[in-house]
Amino acid sequence: MRHLRFFVVTAVILTIVSLGSAMTPAGAFGPGDNFNQPFGIAGGSSGRQFFDNTNFSTKQPCEPNHAGNSGGHSDWFILGSRAHRSVVRINTAGSSFDTLLAVYRGNSLCGGLRRVAANDDCQGIGSSCVAFIAQPYTTYRIAVDGYNGAAGRYYLRFTRQNV
Repeated sequence: MRHLRFFVVTAVILTIVSLGSAMTPAGAFGPGDNFNQPFGIAGGSSGRQFFDNTNFSTKQPCEPNHAGNSGGHSDWFILGSRAHRSVVRINTAGSSFDTLLAVYRGNSLCGGLRRVAANDDCQGIGSSCVAFIAQPYTTYRIAVDGYNGAAGRYYLRFTRQNV
């Protein structure tokens, strides 16, 4: 019985640790906050939802103003490429703060990004939404930030459909 209890407690602890490391609170110490260590969205993913918070996230040198606002607490995602054109829709509905959302092409913050889509206040509700045509074999960078430096818990919903 003692061994079974040890096994169950160990399994619970390992589950909590693995869930926490899959999407940890972003910040200077973790992925997502750093443009060069973004959260990944697999190329074939569709209908997925991600959640995290930007309370400890920062704005990096050369980082653009997303959706025309200075923000200040951004998390980054990278969307893998596919062999077909697709319509990508992303939104932050249900987030606890007024979000900014922007999509870019490029691999460098300092002069290497080209904006594809950006939004602040989709349908006037404080969440953001974008839709764009993703080109074949192209990687996209997605930034979630807070209006005028707002931070908190966000939801990032993602769908992708071949055209």
